[in-house]
Amino acid sequence: MERDFLFIPSEDDEIVPLDGYVIIVEEEYDISLELDPNGIPPTKNLTGVNLIGFSDVNPATARDTLYCVHEDWSEVMGYDAETQQYETSILN
Repeated sequence: MERDFLFIPSEDDEIVPLDGYVIIVEEEYDISLELDPNGIPPTKNLTGVNLIGFSDVNPATARDTLYCVHEDWSEVMGYDAETQQYETSILN
């Protein structure tokens, strides 16, 4: 599957913490990640419109996920990949 915007990393390319990556697969595939358990948690300064993520195997509410930045955001809108539609906005 060739795409102009597709980035195919080599073994030496780094996956940058806090950057988002879309993985397109045509069949089930296991991906192993090597994480540094002693590393300093990454931070990133953001302005304007940004995508955010959540890293856990269990879902959490928007309230719990955004608690640490509760004074710093104004609107959150989810996207349902199955229906290909945006969800109702949550205003802070």
